[in-house]
This record gives sequence, C-alpha cells and structure tokens, in this order.
Amino acid sequence: MNILMIYGGRGLAKDPTLAILEKIKEVLTELEVNVTSINLYQEVESDAIPSTLHTYDGMILATTVDWFGIGHYLQKFLDDCWHYGDKAIISEIYMMPIICSTNYGERDAQIYIQKAWDLLNGIQTEGIYATFSDGLAVESNDIYLEIIEKKAENLYRTIKQNKNKRTLPKSLTTLLEEKETQTTKTVNDQRTKETTLLPEENQYIKKQQKDIEELKSFFKQKLETKNVDEEIALKQIFEEKFVNIVKFKGVYKIHITDKNKTLLLDIMDDKIKCTYEDKENVNVEIQCKHSELEKITEGYMTFQRAFLTGSINAKGDFKLLYMLDQLFDFGR
Repeated sequence: MNILMIYGGRGLAKDPTLAILEKIKEVLTELEVNVTSINLYQEVESDAIPSTLHTYDGMILATTVDWFGIGHYLQKFLDDCWHYGDKAIISEIYMMPIICSTNYGERDAQIYIQKAWDLLNGIQTEGIYATFSDGLAVESNDIYLEIIEKKAENLYRTIKQNKNKRTLPKSLTTLLEEKETQTTKTVNDQRTKETTLLPEENQYIKKQQKDIEELKSFFKQKLETKNVDEEIALKQIFEEKFVNIVKFKGVYKIHITDKNKTLLLDIMDDKIKCTYEDKENVNVEIQCKHSELEKITEGYMTFQRAFLTGSINAKGDFKLLYMLDQLFDFGR
C-alpha cells in the first residue's frame, strides 16, 4: 500500500499539524505502508505532483489554519489537480483531511477540502480537525496520540478492505462528466478545423512553433547562467563578510526555497567553508526566499529581525541563530 502525505502549512517549528503527521506516519510505517511525504512550501515545481498520483492508493491532505482559509500552498495543489490531474485516477484515491487551527476555522477548512475533493471525483475517509496552541500540546497528551493512532489505523483499514473502490454516484460527478464530454467535443471540433488548413498555413504555423522553441531554449539558457552567477555571488559575500570569533563552532544550513538550493556554512574558529549541499546533523536550519536573504546580505535586515517578523523560518539552536548577526558584517 502506498500513501502520499501532503503538508500545505508554512513549516513552522511548533506547527501542531506536523506533530500529527509524524505520529500518523509512524503508525502507517508499522503497518508496512509506504509513506511519501511532500512539504509544499519546499516544492518549486509542485504542479508536477498530480502526474504522479497513479502510484498511490491513498492521500493525506494536511494544513494549518492561521486565521482563515486553507493557505495558498494547498490551494495551489488542488488547483493543479483540477487543471493537470487525471480525474479517473483521482476517483480511485482515498483522501484523509487533517486540519489544525491555532485560533479558529479548522472545521470550515475541512469542509472546503472535502468539497474540493468531491469536485475532483475523489473518495473521502474520516479525517482530523482540531485546534491546538502548538505541537507540544499534541505530543504531550497520550489521549490525543491514541485518537490520532486510531484515525491512522482506520485509514489503513478503509483502503485495505475496499480495494475495488466501489462508491455510489454523486450529483457533482455526473455534472462534471457531462461538462467534460462537452469540452472534449469542442476540442475535437477545433482539431478537425485545424486539419483543414492549407499547406502554406501549416508551414507557417510549423515555422512559428520552431521559432518559439528556439526562443524558449535561449531564455532558459540565460536563466540558468543567471542562477549560477547568483549562487557564486551569494557564496562569495558570506565568505567576504565573515567575522572570525575565537573558539566558535557551528554549522548552518540555509535552504533557499524558491531556488531549491541549500547553502551550507561550516564555521570553525577563524575559518568558514561555504558550499551548496544538503547535510544532516547541523546546528541551525533556515528556510527563506532568495529575496529575503538578499535583504539580509545587503544590510537592510538582521537575521534576528527576519526571524521575529516571519521573513525566515528556522529551527535548531537559537543561540547560534542569533550569533549569525555577529559572525557576518553586512554593513548595517
């Protein structure tokens, strides 16, 4: 059995949804289920995920409600399923919603996700919706953990016992099928019209398509060159602005989410080593966008202020996190 676990929150260290997902993954792994976890806030090409759904029997859609709605990461994923997903494949996938709120709105968000999955013609299972102040409120309560464990077992049992995936027809499904049939007819009519073009028109269209492909290739090459230059410049500025501190040791990992790159800062006394690699067992992990990191390296903002305002997310040794402003002189 294969289950896809999708998290659409912001990845904050104390997010209660992450604590629930960790417990569910632990239970499913014990039941010999292959669990694939995807954090949407780390995915640069999330629109490619719907094309992989055929490999899964079930799916967990999870997010945290800060104030209203389901968050743009999960909304974008559902949009991608609608635009790029195969509805026939989605119709055979069991979906379990997990919604936590830190204030209010978990029930509304769950109803929203269930309605969306109905529109996609998917199958639903019993989910979890609750409110917690933080992840510790989940991890430290044996009763909550037992309830979560039962929900995970119920998901496993539901999929295991309903391999044929038989369901009763729904009005939404019928309406969508009728609309899809009409859309297919329109597309076929358009294709028939295109095939009646004169040979000269066909040659002109082919030339246009070739020109477009050449332009795409040209701009792609320029973009790749620009990305390489940005990586080198970022690495150099950390090396040049480093201020050595005697008897200091620390390893920092900065994941640049919109570039899908990880910069590693390995500091030992008066030496610093900057590389692009994803290393485990570091002292501090930071996640941010390239534009936010630029504000810091250009001296407009400190690491501490960026963390406190939510511009960057971090976990690990927070004393070492705040030391970054002493280790690098970015001209403030």
